[in-house]
Amino acid sequence: MRRALAALVTVLAAPIALAQPAPDLAAYDCTRIDDGSTVPGDRLARQGFAITSQARFGSVNLMLTQPRTMVRANCFRRPAQ
Repeated sequence: MRRALAALVTVLAAPIALAQPAPDLAAYDCTRIDDGSTVPGDRLARQGFAITSQARFGSVNLMLTQPRTMVRANCFRRPAQ
């Protein structure tokens, strides 16, 4: 089961990974779609979320998805301090 999930995450993230280096998720704040909470992107990555899409609206914005539950989060880069 874990291998299947790992393969799914790899397949979903492969086009993004091939196109450019992975962004530093610690620099992103993410809002979970299910409960509206805002958490750092690196915390979601530790919880098993993976990058499923990337867009550019001024800066790079990300969509993360937890493959097991299909919960999504929208992530925006924190402004430079």
